[in-house]
Amino acid sequence: MARALEIPNTIDALHAKAGTPYQMGEACGVLAEMITILVKINLDHSAGYRSNRVVECIDAREFTAAVDASLKEMRSKDGVTMPFPDALSNIDRKERRYRRRYSDRYIEHIKGRFAKAIHDGLYDTLKGFGPDANQQFNKGFDYGHNRMAWRAYPSVNVVLEAKQEDWSIWLRARCESLGLISLRNDLPVFDP
Repeated sequence: MARALEIPNTIDALHAKAGTPYQMGEACGVLAEMITILVKINLDHSAGYRSNRVVECIDAREFTAAVDASLKEMRSKDGVTMPFPDALSNIDRKERRYRRRYSDRYIEHIKGRFAKAIHDGLYDTLKGFGPDANQQFNKGFDYGHNRMAWRAYPSVNVVLEAKQEDWSIWLRARCESLGLISLRNDLPVFDP
């Protein structure tokens, strides 16, 4: 498994939100979603590019710097240090596929490193959550990552249970199952 991102200040900021599991989950979801955005922006520039993305729910400077450093390391190792051509420019399919291949690989790798950092850094806190707190954390994560909220969430924590699987995919599968149960009972599937 990949080594964890070095984000101790971000982990501390998430620990500070332990009293409000929804906000803690939302911050984790926003950071997970930022990875995709940061990778796509980084590929438009040379490998040494430094992002300055700002989010409201948590100070993301350290996180952004860690993602940039990871991307610089991976791009240098792969020998793709120059900016990729813009997807809208006059390039052929093969060049777009080349960019997409690297983009997908970098996103998956950094999300794995992020998941490991969150799992290792917040394990004790998340292990202490009860079923209601886990549901609130999961709901916050889902809202932060996808900007949607199901009516029912699993009572186990996505960070602890998803293992190597993508958290949003794992969570969506569990929420769809709970949504079907809600539908059978004539209850709404999504929160208004």
